[in-house]
Amino acid sequence: MTRPDDLPEWAARLLADYERHLAHERNLAPHSVRAYLGDVADLLDHLNRLGCHNLDEADVRTLRSWLAKQQSLGRSRTTLARRATAARVFTAWAAANAHARADVGSTLKSPKPHRSLPATLSDHQTAQLLEVSLERAGEGGPAALRDLAVVELLYATGIRVGELVGLDVDDVDLERRLVRVLGKGRKERSVPFGIPAGEALEGWLVRGRSGLATPASGPALFIGVRGGRLDSRTVRALLRRLLAEVEGAPDMGPHGLRHTAATHLLAGSGPAQRAGDPGALVAGHYADLHPCDDRAAAHGLSTGSPRGPESRLSFWFPTAAWLQRRPRRRPTDADVRLGTRLPQRSRRRRCPAEKGVRGQDRGCAWPDQEA
Repeated sequence: MTRPDDLPEWAARLLADYERHLAHERNLAPHSVRAYLGDVADLLDHLNRLGCHNLDEADVRTLRSWLAKQQSLGRSRTTLARRATAARVFTAWAAANAHARADVGSTLKSPKPHRSLPATLSDHQTAQLLEVSLERAGEGGPAALRDLAVVELLYATGIRVGELVGLDVDDVDLERRLVRVLGKGRKERSVPFGIPAGEALEGWLVRGRSGLATPASGPALFIGVRGGRLDSRTVRALLRRLLAEVEGAPDMGPHGLRHTAATHLLAGSGPAQRAGDPGALVAGHYADLHPCDDRAAAHGLSTGSPRGPESRLSFWFPTAAWLQRRPRRRPTDADVRLGTRLPQRSRRRRCPAEKGVRGQDRGCAWPDQEA
């Protein structure tokens, strides 16, 4: 990875301006800023090695040669697609802020990444994992109660480990069973959880947290044995220790539990939740796993998993039918100024024979009715 200190002066200034744009104008998370800067720094180093002294001396062939170099180094197609996106975003910003005369990356194409299902736990393995956590909580002390609440909340909500360790006590509403999460881009959302996760959280807050809390704990929901806020690495080590006691479980971290929650949710939602679902958790690669497919049985997934309050997977995402019943949005000032045409909703159901005919009543019947 190229360090900013290794870049020439013109590239280092450009990278510093781009860092301020990502951190303060786009308000990206620190990990996202670090990833973007790493890709852009490598691109600027490649331009410098080719003899370029500014972005105006680069073109799309230069960017393609950078991607070709990455491919020769053994980078995966997913990495190449990410770096191509980073290059396009960077050159667009440079052109918009007078750092370059033209956006040379606008025509840069991304390689299509390979799509594969991530490693997940089956229904049986998930039940074993939660049973192990419950047994430890019954026999152990405050740390065991905390571990149970961590595992239950991760699986019940599907939140990221960084979002989990960033929670405060006031972010949890036990009465309504909601947790307020600050996600990527510092966007806030509320995620519901079921009764099992609520009972585990209540046990931790009532009987466990006071045993580990110190004046330095502050409002943190989950704290470590020394009283500080729980670290992401501690959660990863905890989950790996628990998974070691589950027969046949893959070696994965907290994000694997997020994939497990999304896969189980999709497998229990029926054929209507096929590809194109707008749910935040069900990404495109989950559409390859359908409840009616043999691969769902191979993963040990049942097609009728309950999603009520008593279920661990109680969170809900909108179906395509529900989205169609939402009221259409009102035109904004920008829509009026730009002349944007919003999609119109049909006011009545029309007979198939009426399609393309307006103002006429053909007296036709539906297929399941008599004329």
